Amino acid sequence: MMGRNRATLLVAAALMLGRTAAAAPPGVVVDDKPITDVQDIEDVGLAGLLNLDLEDQLGTTTAVSRTSESLLRAAATVSSIDSFEARLSGARTLPELLRFVPGVQVSRNAAGNHLVAVRGTAGITGNNLVVLLDGVPLNSPVDASVDWDLVPITPFDVERIEVVRGPVSSIYGANAYAGVVNIVTHDTVSGRHVVAVRGLGGGDSAGGTTGDAGFRFIHNRGWLKLKWLANATRDDVLQAGDGGASSPPRISVSSSGSLIATLRGQHTFALQGGVSGSRRSSLDQLVIESNPQERGLAFLSARYEASGLPGLFDTIAAWTRGRVLAIRTDDTQYRGFHYGDTDAAEGGAGLDLAFDIRKNLKATLGTEAILNGVDAPYIHPAENAKLRVGYGLYAGASYFPTDSLDLQLSVRGDRSPVMARLTPSFRLSAVYHAASWAVRAAAGSAFRSPSYVEAAGRFVSPSSGLILLEGSPDVAAPRNQALEIGATIAPLTTLRVSPTVYLSRLENTVAHDFEPLVRKTFVNDPAARLLLGAEIEGSWEAGDGLKLIPSASYIRFLRHDRGLVPTVGIPEQNATFIAGLRAHGTFLNERWGYGVRGMVASPRRYRVLAGIPPQILDRRVPTTGYVSGTVEHKVWLRMPFWLSLRVESHLPHDAVESPFPQAVSGGTSALIGLEYRTE
Repeated sequence: MMGRNRATLLVAAALMLGRTAAAAPPGVVVDDKPITDVQDIEDVGLAGLLNLDLEDQLGTTTAVSRTSESLLRAAATVSSIDSFEARLSGARTLPELLRFVPGVQVSRNAAGNHLVAVRGTAGITGNNLVVLLDGVPLNSPVDASVDWDLVPITPFDVERIEVVRGPVSSIYGANAYAGVVNIVTHDTVSGRHVVAVRGLGGGDSAGGTTGDAGFRFIHNRGWLKLKWLANATRDDVLQAGDGGASSPPRISVSSSGSLIATLRGQHTFALQGGVSGSRRSSLDQLVIESNPQERGLAFLSARYEASGLPGLFDTIAAWTRGRVLAIRTDDTQYRGFHYGDTDAAEGGAGLDLAFDIRKNLKATLGTEAILNGVDAPYIHPAENAKLRVGYGLYAGASYFPTDSLDLQLSVRGDRSPVMARLTPSFRLSAVYHAASWAVRAAAGSAFRSPSYVEAAGRFVSPSSGLILLEGSPDVAAPRNQALEIGATIAPLTTLRVSPTVYLSRLENTVAHDFEPLVRKTFVNDPAARLLLGAEIEGSWEAGDGLKLIPSASYIRFLRHDRGLVPTVGIPEQNATFIAGLRAHGTFLNERWGYGVRGMVASPRRYRVLAGIPPQILDRRVPTTGYVSGTVEHKVWLRMPFWLSLRVESHLPHDAVESPFPQAVSGGTSALIGLEYRTE
């Protein structure tokens, strides 16, 4: 739809210029260049013809402050992937899509089993990010980790993905320790409906088979919007791990949807829910046997928002939400610890208020209450199946002393269900912006709540009955304190560059203490880690049919202690340098679309204790590469059927990104697909 509108505007502009060029000098100048013919129009694009400044080109984001705001003025570093790029990326999973965001490191354990880390927090756990689906958090109620296989969408369903890098607990509370991934599903304009059905099938370089099917329906009547998404995936991954056994087949099914009603343009009622289930490899920091594990997640959210009201408050929003997680395994297939017979639930409710104090001063207030419970055999009997209460209080202010300067401050205090004390967090930023550039300075402090496993776990040897590892109720919350300076520069309407430099201090990282002879426990590492990082991302529209997005990131640990080995924040486990290039576009009247991506990551090394009973894992990951691409073709002019070829390849083919003994190598996969979509 966007492509057709853009083409129509370009043709109209070309006709107007064509009529006036013979009679008078051209009246359109973009980037100090007169526009005289159709080729000039294609080169400068729609943004140049409409004379859009940088703020208009970048658009808005909801990921940084949970409210819609200009991306140029946002208080944190944000990268965004739109629906067009997501569809043509060649990536079949969300983590593979996130590989190309600067500052993000992705490790693949097995099919559907990934770890995603941001800014030096790579390791053997994945509980340092908050992941949202249309504003609803999907982190595990047990340990706040992210099971990407239970996020009930694929790259085909993405309207955009916003990745916030840096500490933002002052907005999202516990576990927004390193950042936030905000996934927004497909949308459509008022008065339209969308139907999409797809099927893909293929195989990998080791002889495994893979398949994917999906359905999407969206109907927007203006005041009422309905959305329903459904997906199913199967991967028979045959790349052998170190133990010589193949990874269990991955089977994943999911369904999610929403209903949004807007009355009188001021009152919005939103109901959102979903359910997903998967059967895949069980690899985890405490489970290092690659046996089948079944997981299920269900979530439900209800929200009411009133905006544009007379009186003190400009916006009032009240919400409630909950999610339930279940994990099951076949006990006979495991020799060590497993997460079987786990049931966990978390619910919450909150109130958000936004109001204008003066014309150039805005404020927000909010409160949140949380109820959490876990029933599992590896939780201490005194703490198991016990309901715990948490809460959060937060406030923010935005001050605009001039038209070019934005100052923002947000503060929050949280008492998570696992913690006994109130934990503060904050974020402060200043953004100076002009028509074609902006500079941002920010400081923030965020934390991760100790998990049930770290604070109340009890892991018993299945053979001897001895307690091998026990949680500690005194373990403190890991904290991330960071400073960053970023900029966005647009020397041309078709070219943007966004560099960022940051300094992070990781405190109270959690490690396994295996020194005592009995009842080993989780402890905080007393040595803080200090790291310096740099990121850069660009965007160049090199014509109407090609967009290039280069990116790179660099990390250097300035200070770290080699005593305890925590689960995150180890220099050797973080690639020092990652660089990537994405390209996508259309040709032949948009009947063909293509996308190509390539990246390289420097070597990393794992030397960690993991599993119950514990084992020493030692693996060197060489310099690795990743290439993916898609070519799609509209088969019939009058019917929206699209035929596609999708390819993913990890280089070298036998490289394993994970330290776990039976983790699989990447290999190469190719799929042929047919999709019907009315978008």
